[in-house]
Amino acid sequence: MGKADNGILKVSVTIGARRFEEDLAAQAATAPDIEGLNRNLAEHPGRFAEWAMLEALARQQCEELDARVKFLDAELFEKYQATLSVTVAKPTLDAIKARVTMDSRMVALSAEARGARASLEQLTVGRQTMQMKRDTLLALASNWRAEMDSNLVIARRTAAGFGSKGPQGADVPWRGANKPTGPRGA
Repeated sequence: MGKADNGILKVSVTIGARRFEEDLAAQAATAPDIEGLNRNLAEHPGRFAEWAMLEALARQQCEELDARVKFLDAELFEKYQATLSVTVAKPTLDAIKARVTMDSRMVALSAEARGARASLEQLTVGRQTMQMKRDTLLALASNWRAEMDSNLVIARRTAAGFGSKGPQGADVPWRGANKPTGPRGA
């Protein structure tokens, strides 16, 4: 994807009375140095917990709105069934459902429920991004630790005189059949 995200990585949701805005690109970024990596590892659990809690709150909000939609649907169904029964001997199910769907309260509540589901989806992406960042941080830490360990082994071997040269920089003599031949090995 590259650097140009055109705002697609911006999460902007409202949960209850709280507005939450975050840039996923900034959240997913990892530090290029060991100090930054350690700082990211230390701060990550708190950031992950925030995303997970927001996702849980958004899920709860969706469930509450879905329940309100179902209740309103039943209430409006009864209302329009009774209203249409006065003017039409036997109103059809489609006619009643059409009135329920077009009711301004149902339109507004359905729009609110769709908005809540969109917020939940954005927060789920955010939480998943934080899980991927955790995996990336752990992999980077493991790689850097392995690199530091190998550098430590090389440093110890060099300090003990087991580098490419022997102790005190003297050339290591060749032993047995591994002695090179030709102008360099003569």
